[in-house]
Amino acid sequence: MFTIRPIEIFLIQCVIYLGLWLYDEYTGLLCSVIFAGIFLAILIISIIVEKIEPSKVPKSYFYGMLVSFLAPALVSVFYMLIMGGEIMQVFEF
Repeated sequence: MFTIRPIEIFLIQCVIYLGLWLYDEYTGLLCSVIFAGIFLAILIISIIVEKIEPSKVPKSYFYGMLVSFLAPALVSVFYMLIMGGEIMQVFEF
């Protein structure tokens, strides 16, 4: 059976988000903020529900959600540090 580890998910997502940032900063910023927010919300709700009523959800699900939140956030910070840009500069034409 084929399984993907959380570190592999993280690296694949980093490549995708970095590609978006390099293609267009505005698109990269929007996708990073939206997807990081969605994955963080799902992770928080899942943890709350798991504390209220334990289920048989494997721990790898929570690790996968955590790295899915961290990948766009870290790529955004990395891109801003490397390119020396400010977030407000993305919105200027």
